[in-house]
Amino acid sequence: MIWTLLGVVTAIGSVGLLYAAWSKRSRSRQLILGGWFLATVSLVSWSQTSGVDKGPAKAIVAFILIVLTVLAVLAYRSPVKQRRNIEREPAQAIEVRSGLKIWAMRSYNFILLLLVSGLAAMSISTAAFMVGRAFGAEHTANLTVSMFLFPILWAIFSVVTGYASRPLVKSAVLCALALVPALLIPALQ
Repeated sequence: MIWTLLGVVTAIGSVGLLYAAWSKRSRSRQLILGGWFLATVSLVSWSQTSGVDKGPAKAIVAFILIVLTVLAVLAYRSPVKQRRNIEREPAQAIEVRSGLKIWAMRSYNFILLLLVSGLAAMSISTAAFMVGRAFGAEHTANLTVSMFLFPILWAIFSVVTGYASRPLVKSAVLCALALVPALLIPALQ
């Protein structure tokens, strides 16, 4: 019972911290890291309630329900704003900004957000599976943890990549996160 309560409380706390970080509209790393830390604690707490395979599934469902509840309450409390007339820019100004450099930056960010973040998440979750196997973890539980770890890591890496402002730093970090675990996997076999 204590693990279930801890899982629910930390899930609510993580949603609260992440909402506070979003509503401040400033780069508050402490709130963001605290929110994701509490979400991780919630996953661990739920895994103690129903086993490694069912616990994280319940935690994810609980987390999503809490987020949807918060969004619904905020939507009903917020008044509907009147649409304002948006003045359109002349077509010439739009053409100047839509050059090759902007297209290249958007493509670069797209590749980082989807492909490299996904490869880094896959590399880390595969390495985690191999570590679990090396330490004799039960196969189904080990596979379930790796399967839950992959999309969570991919989402975290995509959010952090979109949030970071320096393209070279985020590229180097993502490539390191993709390559280092991939190089360790043969050693774990």
